[in-house]
Amino acid sequence: MGKELHTERLVLRRFQEKDTEPFAAMNADPFVMRYFPATLSRTQSEDTLSRIAGKWDETGVSYWAVTLKSTGELIGTVGINFTDYQVMGEYVYEIGWRIASAFHRQGYATEAANEVLRVGFEVSQLQRVVSFTVLENMPSQAVMKKLGMRDTQFQFFHPSIAASHPLAEHCLYEMTSQMWYKLHHPPDEMNE
Repeated sequence: MGKELHTERLVLRRFQEKDTEPFAAMNADPFVMRYFPATLSRTQSEDTLSRIAGKWDETGVSYWAVTLKSTGELIGTVGINFTDYQVMGEYVYEIGWRIASAFHRQGYATEAANEVLRVGFEVSQLQRVVSFTVLENMPSQAVMKKLGMRDTQFQFFHPSIAASHPLAEHCLYEMTSQMWYKLHHPPDEMNE
């Protein structure tokens, strides 16, 4: 699942040394991180890149660097993480994204996430992928809906955030492999 991916406007690839600075700048941006408990320091951002690389080796899934085809510029990250904490009583494959503020509202998260889901279901043969965010994060919920994910109507307190924190409560969306194939490979298409 870790090979380079291409969409109409984007290249998704493994993170490289040259990505460290723009990745850290994105994680230090209060607007980008407004639905997270805090921005990340440079050291925390570098630790995140180390964890991303480790997850590729450990689970075969992780986050890609999202770059523009036209310029090669890093604009964010999108990927699937196998959680090391339980969500609603189970470990899950979670898709997530983070896009630099200069590139918001241009459909990049949806474009990249759609390709990541395709690879997750059609190449890695995942059976279910979830996505979750704080209740107030309407932009991410809009992406989940555009991807065809289903709002489970379940809400939970994120296990890594203190329950008293204002960003602790999350909503949960999901997509199963059956949902993916029905959406992207309708029965008529599969019978041709």
